[in-house]
Amino acid sequence: MDYETLKATRNQENPFALYIGASVTEISHGHAEVSLLPGNTHSNLLGTVHGGCLYALADIAAGSAIASLDCLAVTATGEYHYFLPGQKGSAIKAIAEIVKAGKTLVTTEVTLKSESGDVLGKAIFVHTILKSQHSD
Repeated sequence: MDYETLKATRNQENPFALYIGASVTEISHGHAEVSLLPGNTHSNLLGTVHGGCLYALADIAAGSAIASLDCLAVTATGEYHYFLPGQKGSAIKAIAEIVKAGKTLVTTEVTLKSESGDVLGKAIFVHTILKSQHSD
């Protein structure tokens, strides 16, 4: 698989990721990293990054890691644990690693980190595989 092409495709053709400004910075077999530089539009009433934005960033990273397996999948379940708030103007990185890939389900763990390396939260996602790209 050509991971550079996959990264470019995910960065150019994912409307929601483009809308929030998330971009895939690394992708390899079972692994992906996605970054976001949050601004005012990502904020909640407290002035920190909205929890839904953090969850979405984690979901995008999990989906990118799964795309590295050359399959189409959709999120079945997701659970995010918030440890620290994200801050406007400070880049956030979501690091996704596939924990288990079965025939129909894939489990992925995602860690969100601040620019300074603080762990903002962790997530577990389960995706349902719709089809493998290499099958007919």
